[in-house]
Amino acid sequence: MCGGCRVLIGSKSEFACVDGPEFDAHRVNFDVLIQRNAMYREAERKSMAEFKRETECRRQASHQPLDDVCAVPGGRR
Repeated sequence: MCGGCRVLIGSKSEFACVDGPEFDAHRVNFDVLIQRNAMYREAERKSMAEFKRETECRRQASHQPLDDVCAVPGGRR
């Protein structure tokens, strides 16, 4: 379990993937939840930028192999 979906319900930690996904919203500590979710903001931004780059590359070169058209410096896609 990664812990990425941990939610503080009252004073108890629960996991949305196992214990949820539905919780009594009156008991959820949203301050902690918002703070935890903010930890992932930069990784999500980078992932979305890579997804958009790859999608655009696929659109432009739909008839050619991705490795030939969408290469990233350093040999990684």
